[in-house]
Amino acid sequence: MKKNNSLFSYRAGNSIVHKIPALIKLFFLCFISIRIFSSSKSCFFENQFLQQNILWVRAGFYFTLAVIFLIMAKTPFRNLIQLKFILFIGVFLLLLNGFTFFWQDIASIKKSLIDDALYVFRFFTTSLMGFVVFETTSKVQILESLENMENLIGKVVPVVKKHRISLLLSVTISIIPQVFATWNKVNMAVSAR
Repeated sequence: MKKNNSLFSYRAGNSIVHKIPALIKLFFLCFISIRIFSSSKSCFFENQFLQQNILWVRAGFYFTLAVIFLIMAKTPFRNLIQLKFILFIGVFLLLLNGFTFFWQDIASIKKSLIDDALYVFRFFTTSLMGFVVFETTSKVQILESLENMENLIGKVVPVVKKHRISLLLSVTISIIPQVFATWNKVNMAVSAR
């Protein structure tokens, strides 16, 4: 029977990325997600073209990091087909902006298409990094690392320990693979009919 690996589900392994502590991987994922989508443009460049290129270079840098982590995690490249939903998001954005093309000039249309492409590339990069992090980090590792962080913060701010934020975050993160597993089961049931 074929094993059903859903998107963002844990895959046991012994790679370098598997050995990195879960909290470091989660912080790294949060850092990349925030940094790649921050559109702070350098004040040194007045030229819009140069500002746009800086955003593309930054996104390319983080994409390269995500690919390096993907290779270090020994992830089979065939598993990347699970990220195909991002292509549909890109097409949806293009169609959504297509409605506004009727009353825009060519320069505005070109800028809009480039901005959409940049957004989809950024989203793919963060999804790829999330794919690697959650594929190499088990639910138990995530819960334990969040509890350790909560205990440290709880010594300073006692209210944090009272509300068990680590458990809530861990459950929320654990739901993501379950949603995709259920989606895969529904797709298999539909295709079986």
